[in-house]
Amino acid sequence: MDDALSNYKLVQERSDRKMNPFFWILTFECMVIVLLAGTAIAAGPVYWTFTSGTAWSFISLLLILPGLWLVRFSFRTLKAAVWKNNHLNEYKLYENEIRFAYYEGVARREGSISMKEINRVYVGYYIAPSHYAYEPKVRWKKQLPTFEVLPMLFIRYQQAAQTRVLQIPFHNLIEMKKWLKYFGKLKMPVWATDLLLAERTEEEQLLSFDREEDARPFSVEDKGFSKRLDSIMKELDLKRRERLGLVAPREKTAAAKTRRGKASGGKVSAPVSASGGLRRTTTHRPGPYGKQNRDSWKLSSFFIFGLLFGSLPLLVLMVIEGRIHPENMGISLLFLLAAGAVYFLLAERLRFMLALRYCIIAFIGWVMTGAMMPQTDEGIGSLFYENAVGAALLLPFTIWLPFLLIWLVRKYIPATDEHGQPSKLEGRKAE
Repeated sequence: MDDALSNYKLVQERSDRKMNPFFWILTFECMVIVLLAGTAIAAGPVYWTFTSGTAWSFISLLLILPGLWLVRFSFRTLKAAVWKNNHLNEYKLYENEIRFAYYEGVARREGSISMKEINRVYVGYYIAPSHYAYEPKVRWKKQLPTFEVLPMLFIRYQQAAQTRVLQIPFHNLIEMKKWLKYFGKLKMPVWATDLLLAERTEEEQLLSFDREEDARPFSVEDKGFSKRLDSIMKELDLKRRERLGLVAPREKTAAAKTRRGKASGGKVSAPVSASGGLRRTTTHRPGPYGKQNRDSWKLSSFFIFGLLFGSLPLLVLMVIEGRIHPENMGISLLFLLAAGAVYFLLAERLRFMLALRYCIIAFIGWVMTGAMMPQTDEGIGSLFYENAVGAALLLPFTIWLPFLLIWLVRKYIPATDEHGQPSKLEGRKAE
């Protein structure tokens, strides 16, 4: 947006932040490692097939698919991170208008709204995943939440005989309060709603605004801003659950006694309640995974272990053919760690027990697979098998390297959508 396009004095402005330098570097480092690993997994079998032409080399071509998947994953993540850092939304408040420039997917939308065209302002919230990656400073002693519930203004205005809605997300309540104070000077009606409307269509938002039971008038004052807003949000959620019959009489009394609530500095960690509004809890993370989503025994687990156990006969055959030295323990350890990294990346939840489980299953499977092979009974095949078992014994000490890598990837790198762009929550509205 060009300030020269406006003849009015600039009052406030809000723009997206770029990713924190630490997370920006971390994203590239992790994705480059994943890219190289995926390239090696996909290209290695092809090279082996062209150079040897054995039956086992053709079987190893099954590794191409997981390798290409890792390459695609790294490219999508890097593409989304670069796109997001170079396409920032901007919102500027002037004395007599609001100018905006935001992105819907890859399309840039620009425009302005005259103060005379605004008929009501709504205060609400939106969910911002991985918001910590865009904070100027990160408190490392504090647990980094999966998502944040941050404040948002919904500007309802009339333009060209059409009612529209402009969403303006904020990083905290203090930033939003500056805008509200100016609206208060203009005697503009301000309402509060606890509905999470950021991801709904404009038509759905307007329908929600027309139902005044889902909103309350909100006055902008210097004292008690956060507490009053929090109290209104809880009251709206309670009333809606009462209308829907989701609150028993005993729960009504208990809920009425817990409306005090403490301000959280403009950041609220709250999942969506069954009624569609905000429900205050103390957790930063979504609810527990159901049994059907647990990573205990998934199809991907059998796939990874199948490839892992199938790699030992390939390695033994290469030793017998003289392509690998029989005392080379490193290549066995590399195969074990690479399979572990893919296993962790595909898991629903990354826990320490997952790494220990992998070590146990990989060791038992590695030993039993080699024991059933006649090539490992004597000679160089037996020598290599002993070193392979030794590599499996080292897993409890070395598996934490890929575990830490995947943990960093999943915890600190924002998610992308299926097109390689930031997800909807991370695009126009999330940050």
